[in-house]
This record gives sequence, C-alpha cells and structure tokens, in this order.
Amino acid sequence: MKKLILIMLIVSLCLVGTVTSADELVFKQDTVVDLKIPCFNNNSFCSASATCNITILYPNGSVLDNNRLMSNHITYHNYTLNRSQTVILGIYTTSITCIDGGDKGYSTPIYNITPTGRIISTSETALYITLLIGMVVFLIICLSKISSNDNYGWSMGLASLSYILLISVLFISYQLALNFLFSISYITSILYILFLITLICFFPFFIILIIYLLSKVAGEREIKALVDIGYSSEEAKNLKKRK
Repeated sequence: MKKLILIMLIVSLCLVGTVTSADELVFKQDTVVDLKIPCFNNNSFCSASATCNITILYPNGSVLDNNRLMSNHITYHNYTLNRSQTVILGIYTTSITCIDGGDKGYSTPIYNITPTGRIISTSETALYITLLIGMVVFLIICLSKISSNDNYGWSMGLASLSYILLISVLFISYQLALNFLFSISYITSILYILFLITLICFFPFFIILIIYLLSKVAGEREIKALVDIGYSSEEAKNLKKRK
C-alpha cells in the first residue's frame, strides 16, 4: 500500500497583510487566513475523493477547532480561519490527517499569530534598540542646549529637532512593544496614542514656533530702532519690557 504524503506548506493567501517566511509560518492578528495544504499520493496529487481533517489548538492548549473537514481543491486542501480565530497571539499547533482510498497521511504543522504578521529578526531588534537609545540621548542633549542657549533662532531649531526626535522615540517604542509586549498590550496602546497625539500636534507646534520667532524678530527690530535714536541697549530693552 502506497503511503499518502502531506506536504505541509501552509500559505496565507487571503485578505489583509498576512505574511509567511521560509523559517516560520506567520500570520497577522485579526485577519482572515487560508491554510492550504498540498496533498500527494504516489508522486501525484491526491484524488478528488481524498479527505483531510484538521484540528487546531490555541497557544494555551485549548481547542480552537476539532477534526474539521478541509475543502478539497484537488491540488490542495483548504481550511479558512475567520477574524475571531486569529485574535489570540502566539504559536498554534495543528494536526492534519488525510485519507485517499486505502492510504493515510498525518502531519502536525505549527503557525504563529503576531500583531504585524511578521517576526522581527535579532538584527532588526538590535537596530531598533540602538536607534532608540541614540535618539533618546540626542533628545536629552537638544533639550539641555535649548535651556542654555541665548540665541532664540538656535533655540527654535533645537526645539523643532527635539519634537521630531520625540515622535521618532515614541514610534520606535511602539514598534518594539507591538512585537514583544504581547501580555501587556495596554502599554502598546498607550505608546500608540502618545505617538498619534505628538504626530497630530506637530503642525500646531510648528505654527506656534513660527509665531514666536516672528514676535522675537519684531522685538529685536524695535529695540534696534530705539538704540538708533540714542537709547542704550539696556534702556531700549527696559522700554520694550514696559510696553
């Protein structure tokens, strides 16, 4: 009796943003996922009468679906997971049995559900952390220079740069939390909200800086005009303050 062979190439083809990799099967959280299993018997595709059943376990070991029939598409067998079945993050285990006439096959593939539909590599994680540390240090330096700088032009430039760095720090922190802090998702939500707020407020912040800069330029011109008619620099500044 020939042994029926299952090739466990589970491929996500349907709908939003699901991703697979050569090393690990990864799908995006809260999306529709199609599990497609090619089935071969005696070096050819299984027959139209072949049946495959799938059992899927959640990451905690509880049953998601038990011994469900997969649809036969001749070249592959398919089972669709709806959005409610891809909500929980983690590694899912499956067992698939197929029967084609008197031949049987069995396999236990696994797949991973993540928030982004991918897993950040070690090199990417190191890059994120390095960028985060560098930006935080640079942000601290910029903020310290603002308080010690008498040139308001430079201060405004440093303030703008500091704001951009703050947005970048929040974004990178959000990305790291999204990929690693599965069990404390509220931190991810807080970081995302802070990132959105700072991003939305950037334009008003920039407008306020421009208004402040223009007011400073106008004040400097007024002081220069007073100096030109005979007032000392200190007297001109004092007169300006009294207005």
